[in-house]
Amino acid sequence: MKKIYIYIIAYFIHVISLLIQLTQKEIDWLLETWQPEPLVPELSTAEKFIIDNCPLIEGFTPEGDALFVRGVSEPVIDCSSFDFLGMSQDATIKKVTKDALDYYGCGSCGPRGFYGTIDQHLNFELAIAKVRKRIFPHS
Repeated sequence: MKKIYIYIIAYFIHVISLLIQLTQKEIDWLLETWQPEPLVPELSTAEKFIIDNCPLIEGFTPEGDALFVRGVSEPVIDCSSFDFLGMSQDATIKKVTKDALDYYGCGSCGPRGFYGTIDQHLNFELAIAKVRKRIFPHS
């Protein structure tokens, strides 16, 4: 019932917009006088306090394995992400990652049925076969 009601309202708004043609002067006036409502409500005092007192990350250590946080004298380990060892800051890892993306591209998954067989599927099967002493047929 709600979908029908919304559709009917949308349809009538569409019909009315076709019937009413605004002049350029009216359009200019609407644009000049329009005051949009805020997209989010005003922050409460407690929310402002939390934001004002949140730790602020100022950068990484030269090795990339820790963070500098404003107000903390020593570097700290970043436990708020999957990069808590700072591996994403290592130049070698950045290069290997870029090379892999350039060669294979990027997608949300990697099964053969979706992208087709690539060398990494075959390499993985051979590695398993060596451990299991058995060769897997592939398609």
